[in-house]
Amino acid sequence: NGAEDVPRFMAHAPKADIIIFDNHIDLPGAHISGIDLLHTIKAGGFPGLLVIRSGNTSDEDVVQYREAGCHCVLGKEIPMVQAADIIKKAYLRQQCSGALPDQVQRSSPVVGASGSGFFSAFQAI
Repeated sequence: NGAEDVPRFMAHAPKADIIIFDNHIDLPGAHISGIDLLHTIKAGGFPGLLVIRSGNTSDEDVVQYREAGCHCVLGKEIPMVQAADIIKKAYLRQQCSGALPDQVQRSSPVVGASGSGFFSAFQAI
């Protein structure tokens, strides 16, 4: 509901397996950068899959996401059914490799561009 909710979200993030968010997170009275959030989550030791689903997927954007610790980048025009399959494969690859985000990101998928944003975390099934 606001920038003050980010610490509360982070307190629950270690219980999640996958975190999906946009690069531009607009909250009432605040804007949070997805890249800044990636750095915060990674610094906090989150062991799961970090996914950016964004309309900003130029080569330059993707390099920034990956340098910040993102495992998987999806363009927003990708249908959710297809996005879920891509995320599932990225999650399984990350879990099977036992690699840290810095090691996994070189082989992670980058798919599509353009659309509108969301921010969520969920337990992988």
